[in-house]
Amino acid sequence: MKVRSSVKVMCDGCSVVRRKGRVYVVCSKNPKHKQVLLEIPLHWRRISPPHRDKVNGILTRST
Repeated sequence: MKVRSSVKVMCDGCSVVRRKGRVYVVCSKNPKHKQVLLEIPLHWRRISPPHRDKVNGILTRST
């Protein structure tokens, strides 16, 4: 099974299925086409909160 950030239907035997909150692609013709959508939890994403620039007072987001 391939774990991907976006799943795609590869042939006419593939079908998209939702199970337990996840998105799967299952294929009846070629088992190598099996995929699962990897959803990254929000706390794993390192997005910093916006902060105000001291000089201009503009909201910015540091990376």
